[in-house]
Amino acid sequence: VAKIVPEADMPFLADGTPKYSPGHAEPLDAHCYAQAIDTWLALDDAGRPGLERAQRGARLLVRDMLLPDGSVVFQRRRGPDSRVPFIRWTAAPSFRALARLSRATDARGS
Repeated sequence: VAKIVPEADMPFLADGTPKYSPGHAEPLDAHCYAQAIDTWLALDDAGRPGLERAQRGARLLVRDMLLPDGSVVFQRRRGPDSRVPFIRWTAAPSFRALARLSRATDARGS
């Protein structure tokens, strides 16, 4: 990807955090994390290495977006975070991605 996409337009920061849009890392958005995990798993299903990157994305999602009570932050911004618990909007895609990753990891035995 790095050969065809300019650095500023890469969809991820150096640590693997998904960007909100090309050239914009903020706000951190739960959908971006979930989509990144799903995308890496789809690549892995297609025979391209993606499982390790999906696992890294999951660690970042848990670190950055999951609250101690188990709810998912909608967006983290420079100002106050948007912590409204959108079950279908943020929690469902996040937990779906984590569940898919768990199944893929179990199937691979990693």
